[in-house]
Amino acid sequence: MAARLQRLILASLLPVFGIAVLFFVLIIELADISPQIYRYVSSGVAPEVVAQIILLYLPTCIVYAVPLALLFSVAYTLGSYYARNELVAMFGAGVSLRRLIIPILGTGLLLSVGLFLFEDAVAIDTLRRKNQLHRSVLGIQLRLDNFDVTVTSATGRLVYHAARYDDEAAELTDVVVVERDGDGGIVRRVDAERARWDGDRWQFEDLRLFRWQDTGQGRVMVEEQMASLSVEGFGDGPATFRRGNREVSEMRYLDAMHWVETLRLAGRDFRGPLTEAYGKIGFATTPLAVALIAATAGGLLRRNIMLMSLLLSLGIAVVFYVLRLAGGILAENGLVSPEVGAFAAVLLFLLTGLLLLQLART
Repeated sequence: MAARLQRLILASLLPVFGIAVLFFVLIIELADISPQIYRYVSSGVAPEVVAQIILLYLPTCIVYAVPLALLFSVAYTLGSYYARNELVAMFGAGVSLRRLIIPILGTGLLLSVGLFLFEDAVAIDTLRRKNQLHRSVLGIQLRLDNFDVTVTSATGRLVYHAARYDDEAAELTDVVVVERDGDGGIVRRVDAERARWDGDRWQFEDLRLFRWQDTGQGRVMVEEQMASLSVEGFGDGPATFRRGNREVSEMRYLDAMHWVETLRLAGRDFRGPLTEAYGKIGFATTPLAVALIAATAGGLLRRNIMLMSLLLSLGIAVVFYVLRLAGGILAENGLVSPEVGAFAAVLLFLLTGLLLLQLART
């Protein structure tokens, strides 16, 4: 009996879910392309290029649409069963709500795993290509110049500071490099007016070199004025100094974690990117969380089931987005850990769903 009723609910749910995915994909696509239409027309962008941009954004729209669609479809399906008193009959037959929603939660779990894999394998690449094409047709260039930048080499042996980094010229201005030994002591220091990248190392110009020199009475720090100097081992390239505007949203999960490690080793702030990287996993678990909430909240709907289910979906989506945004800001400013910033919203939704399940009429 229970298995038959579970299959019945799942059979009612899946068509609604499919239609809801198409609906929310359309809404997200329109929300993305509408503000850009005037810019595309005024820039003379061909319609087929605009169509390509829309198609490249489609996988990302699916990623965003799936949790919303599942939330809506579960609330609508169970709300309809409640409104027609069909669930009352199922409860009377001895099948509890907890048993009825097992296939719904299983669907949410499968969608969570599939969502993460789909985003990592497909949506990330198409989003990056879409953004590149968008910037290309509108003539938008990313500025990678950086100011007042201090970084540490991957080995921790070198510490760089520059007043300005010019990405187009691959040049550092007012640069100071301190080389340290294994105990953290200073081996030598270079103060230069500028440094240019020659392919595998920095070429310093108009510099002062400070180094230790042995004398009969011990070691002393001496200074040398030099017109130019190229030091083997000072090979941390321009990418180390570029402004950290690489979008984690355009990286696969492992690439994002590698980028975070690069920032950490360079002594740069990595909390924001790490929160975004963890957020990829956190967002992928939202289908399970919203399935649990919708399965218990569907019984609250009595009239205008479709409209109320849509409003419930949008309302929960807004709350979830605000919580994720707040968690990201707090984590970026060091007020909470990146793990808390990335997963707090999902955990709160899961706990809310479990609480509602305990209080739900079964």
